[in-house]
Parts: sequence; structure tokens; C-alpha cells
Amino acid sequence: MPLGLFGDRDPHSDGPLQAPSSHALVTGTVREASKLVNEETGAAFHWLLLQTADAVFDIVADPLIVPPELAPGAIVEVGCWFFGRILG
Repeated sequence: MPLGLFGDRDPHSDGPLQAPSSHALVTGTVREASKLVNEETGAAFHWLLLQTADAVFDIVADPLIVPPELAPGAIVEVGCWFFGRILG
């Protein structure tokens, strides 16, 4: 669900009050999960490969918000921001 595309609308115009943002709500099944460490900062983070109905996403998350028992096959709901690059 691209939550950043929905927002409060100005009742006196067709435009949104705020510019669209890249945040979304994604629900899917964890295909892979690992706890990793950033080589530059030494900070730990979780990486998930998340299968949704239409796509597969790489998710990185703070270990303080990821349950320790998270494993492949788990179903999760993720509030996130999208960052990307065009391949090809």
C-alpha cells in the first residue's frame, strides 16, 4: 500500500497539502533472514528477503524492532520507506 501517495487534500484545490513521499505498508512472507553488521559503522541490522503478492523486496531493519524469532516462513507487516535504482 503506497501510503505516501495518500494524504490530506486541500478542500479548495485539487492538489495535496503535502508532497507525496516514498513510505509504504508492505505485508508478505519472509523468504530469507539474516542479522548482519555494517562494516563501516559496526552497527547491527536485520536483512529480510520479503515475498509479497506482486514483488520481492530487500528489507533492512533495526534489530531493536525485529523479533528475535523471525525466520523464513514468517508473515510480517512492514512500515517502510522505499529507496531504489533503475536497473538496465
